Amino acid sequence: MSLLALLAAQGNTPVTPPAGTDPRPVVADATLNAIRPNGRRIGLLRVGPGKDYATISAAVSAANAIQVAKRDAEGLSSLTPNHRVDIIIDAGTYTETLGLPSPYLAFYAANGLKDGFTVQQAGPGATLTGTLITNDSMYWEGGRILRAVQDNTTSNWPKYPVHHAGHVRGSTAIFARCTLDNQDPASAGGTSAYGSDGGTNGYVLLYDCTLTPGGTNAHGAASTTTGRQTFAVVACTVGGGVGWAAMNNIAPDEMWVKDSAIAGGVTVSGTASTLHLSGSTVGGTVTAPTQDTRSDWPVPVGGLSPHERAYFGM
Repeated sequence: MSLLALLAAQGNTPVTPPAGTDPRPVVADATLNAIRPNGRRIGLLRVGPGKDYATISAAVSAANAIQVAKRDAEGLSSLTPNHRVDIIIDAGTYTETLGLPSPYLAFYAANGLKDGFTVQQAGPGATLTGTLITNDSMYWEGGRILRAVQDNTTSNWPKYPVHHAGHVRGSTAIFARCTLDNQDPASAGGTSAYGSDGGTNGYVLLYDCTLTPGGTNAHGAASTTTGRQTFAVVACTVGGGVGWAAMNNIAPDEMWVKDSAIAGGVTVSGTASTLHLSGSTVGGTVTAPTQDTRSDWPVPVGGLSPHERAYFGM
């Protein structure tokens, strides 16, 4: 069966790709296929029983070593989107707190499902902002990232299932077709399922994600007064509210909420910031200094925001 015939037969149900094709799950979702990283892949690692690595952390360390070796061999001083390593994760529960040491790592549930695997924190940690902590450009597709209930006697951190902080270059962080689940209301993040700190020209996309039981706690920085930070929530189901706090009245930040079901409200602060709200149901109050119904959100083609793509001349 051809790849096109396979897509037509399966609809939106992920399937295992035929041998000799792209090893990532096949999904008939034009947007998902558009936002997947398309830079040069220099490594492919598999996680799971009997695979290359038993833990995601071990695969991340190996991926970083592959990237650094390739960068040095090419005489470069920093990594680019053409130093991408894909990590494909089998079904199962992985109890580990993840920090990403380098950009351009891409993670995929092997079966392509939102609950295709679960990663949950290894335990309390006073400096851990999330079960998954990201600080630069990355891509995550599928699976469930969990902040599980824990003994908070020593620390009620990590705060969230995921915490992202933008890079000064202007990074692109994409979370697609995944579940972000904060099951511990005593966590430092309350019930929020996603937290982030902004960075100049940073871009974060939540696409076709389920956030439960709460929503997001995303903000910029008082010192970030140049460039534009972009936070997009597209085709998501959110158990609480979503929003963006610019932390100043200078940065022309943008929040896009499109085709989503938001149980709580939508709040944008910072007088220079704008909310673009379209095709969505909102259960609470909508508050923003400037608001419109534009739906032409900036799609991060090939896993890169328009700013980062221009930065690398791609």
